[in-house]
Amino acid sequence: MTVPQRPSGVGGDVEPQEPQDSPDPGGSLPSQVQPEITRLVRQEVREIVHQGPLPPAETLEGYNRVVPGSAKLIFDQFVAQSQHRRAMEKAIVEGSERRADLGQWLGFAFLLICALAGVYVVLTGEAVAGAAITTGALASGAVVYVVGGRPPTEQRNKDRPNEPPSEG
Repeated sequence: MTVPQRPSGVGGDVEPQEPQDSPDPGGSLPSQVQPEITRLVRQEVREIVHQGPLPPAETLEGYNRVVPGSAKLIFDQFVAQSQHRRAMEKAIVEGSERRADLGQWLGFAFLLICALAGVYVVLTGEAVAGAAITTGALASGAVVYVVGGRPPTEQRNKDRPNEPPSEG
């Protein structure tokens, strides 16, 4: 039996060629064996493509025939995994929010302490030093407020891959 060949060329619909009726084109096999060989040689090739978190219904039915109740176990496992994933994502988001809140409160407390220390130094007679401390504290707070609201440059570039990297 010969395998059908596609004609060379580009594009267009190509009609498959039928295989020869005889699996033994040379004629060296007995005629009574040829139909049996033909039956054995023919095969069917199927490709089933599925995309998704769960197998298709036919596959689940097959699992249930082999191991009764296995389709329910697969669904239960899928539900448990989904609940676990959502719980982990929630914990990550909540932890990130807690850290951000704590960082802002600690930054505010540090800024307030530095500003009050600068005012105290001014009141004790060191006007230039006190003004420098207070100005430095307020300026650093302003810089953190302005710059801290933007993601780092690398993160911005990952979020927008089609844009060229920003300068500076």
